[in-house]
Amino acid sequence: MTRRSERRPKPWRQGKTFAVGKLNRHIAAWAAYLGLADWDIAFSTTRVDKGCRSNVDIDMLQRRAAIRINSKTPVSGFDRQIVHELLHVLFAGMEDAFNVSASQQKLPARRILARYWKRQDEWVVERLTDILSGVPRIEWGAPQVWREAFGE
Repeated sequence: MTRRSERRPKPWRQGKTFAVGKLNRHIAAWAAYLGLADWDIAFSTTRVDKGCRSNVDIDMLQRRAAIRINSKTPVSGFDRQIVHELLHVLFAGMEDAFNVSASQQKLPARRILARYWKRQDEWVVERLTDILSGVPRIEWGAPQVWREAFGE
């Protein structure tokens, strides 16, 4: 028998508005599915950096995360953004280890490594978000294999 936390949560759907309690339960379900049930995860809608749909602040020591979704994001996009940001929480330990290792390098190399990490981290998180949320987002210039796979 499959335990509840091992099942992938169903996509969260709610008209044009959302109920905070229901959304928090949805976040908790995704957190449990991703093995983050022991984290304290807060959610809010707010203004975030220009061109950014959402972001997350992570405190590894306290095991806390604060997900912020751009207030201009349609409610239908919340599910994808929640999964995306929870994946960043999941990979935060690797990023910390990478940063410790990169800090041993001279400044120009650190900058190059930081840019490389950010690009690769986002690529992996985007692909996993596509798989988990079931909502692929193919960008202009995506590799041919992705365009063929998703019929673009």
